[in-house]
Parts: sequence; C-alpha cells; structure tokens
Amino acid sequence: MYINDNADRLPTVYRTASAFTTYWLRYNGDFKNLGLLLTNAYVIPGKSYYCLSRESRRDEVLAYDVPGNEWTNDSVRVSYPARLVDTDNVPMGTTAEWKVQDFVKKVVYSDFVGVVGFQGGGIGQGYIYPVHDGQGYNRLFGDGSVRWTKPGILTRQISATAASPVRQMQYFQELDSLP
Repeated sequence: MYINDNADRLPTVYRTASAFTTYWLRYNGDFKNLGLLLTNAYVIPGKSYYCLSRESRRDEVLAYDVPGNEWTNDSVRVSYPARLVDTDNVPMGTTAEWKVQDFVKKVVYSDFVGVVGFQGGGIGQGYIYPVHDGQGYNRLFGDGSVRWTKPGILTRQISATAASPVRQMQYFQELDSLP
C-alpha cells in the first residue's frame, strides 16, 4: 500500500554513523525507514516491527519496548534494518530514495544486522545480537515475498565491530543470492 501511494517508492532509507543503523523507526523524534509505515498508519502495532526471537535475550536492544529501546523514546530501533542503497557499488550517505522496481529480486529488509554483541554508537545499555541464535535470517524481497535462509560465507563472519558500508552492501548481496 505504501508503494502504491508513494510513486512506487519504498520508504526512504536513513542511517546514522554505522552502516547497519538503517534500523531506526524514529530518530530524534522524526520517523525514519519503516517508521514511515507507522506514522502513515500502514502498520500500527508496535510489535510488528520486531522479530519475536529478539525477546529471548534479556539485554537485546533490538526488541520491542526493552531497556535501551523504549517504545516512547524519541529514538527507537526496529529489528529489521534496510539494505544500503548503492549507486554503481558506492554506498549511500545518510539518506537514499529507492524504487521498488530496482529491488524486485533483491532483499530490501532483513533481520540480519551484521554484528554480534555490539554496544556503542548510542547504545549504552544492552547489546545487538544475531537473531535466531545466528542459525538463519528472514529476508523481505522487493516483490513482497519473505524467505528464510541459513547464513552464507559472509553473513556468518560477523563480530562486535560494525562492518564498513561496502561490507554491509556485500552482506545484502549475499542475502540476495542465498536459497
């Protein structure tokens, strides 16, 4: 519905310093990324923006309404980061527009974040962990389909250090091609 109402465009991609921070629903009070679905009443229940497996860890900050990610905060993270939009394999800056037609067979959102045990960049309480204990990831493709996959060669090589924008793009390129 969002795409139909917005000239075949997906919600604008926004990130802060780290390449994986396309997970913002609200940042400094402004709705970003999937938050545009909430503010325009396309998807209203807050828990819809979170993978239920994130609730299994007590100190996980990408879960719904947990310490360090309270639903009423001015800045709120979801558990589905967006793909970094690129032009000729050059990663986007802090914002980018994208048309669904360019991503029909590509992953646009996934519960893959690319870090394990990450804390920093404004996360002072709690950590970011891989979902599903790192056994696999849900992927939303531009055609609207959702598929599960096990980690590939790149997506199993994550650490507590944030990947570069180029590496984050490579992660999503691998997610595109995995069965």
